Amino acid sequence: GHIEVLKNKLSASEMTRQRDVETIRFTADEAFELLQKSMRDFQRVTKEKESRYEEAIAALSKEINETRKTMQEELDVLKTERETMVSMATVLRYELSEFHVREDVTRKELEKVKDLWRRDVDTLKVQLRSERNHTARLELWIASMHDDVKYYLKEIKLREDRLLSKQKE
Repeated sequence: GHIEVLKNKLSASEMTRQRDVETIRFTADEAFELLQKSMRDFQRVTKEKESRYEEAIAALSKEINETRKTMQEELDVLKTERETMVSMATVLRYELSEFHVREDVTRKELEKVKDLWRRDVDTLKVQLRSERNHTARLELWIASMHDDVKYYLKEIKLREDRLLSKQKE
């Protein structure tokens, strides 16, 4: 009698334990699947952000290169114009020595050319300085965006490591 009762209790206890283990397994599997889905969603969003940042950096780099190229082309044109003006001044000086009668008129024209050249050079210096400052600001902005991307990637890695360590526990 007593052995039969003990056997029944042991059997009922074993069935309860098996149901508890199955319930815990099912719950753990569901939680793990939910965690994996959350991680996949987080990784997808993070990759999208990273891609947008990389596109922005590439666009800014392209813009900087285009600006630099444009400025170099303008500088080359200005150098050519400057050389032309210097050559013109030399010719005018030669003509002044040959034509004393026209000296006053030629001197006035030369002064006009020099004034225009000086104003152009001063204006271009200001523009060049402004473009250089703008380029420096863009480079600083790109560097800060690059640092932000590094920071977010580091944070993502830390979160993944924490999640992995929690999974192992």
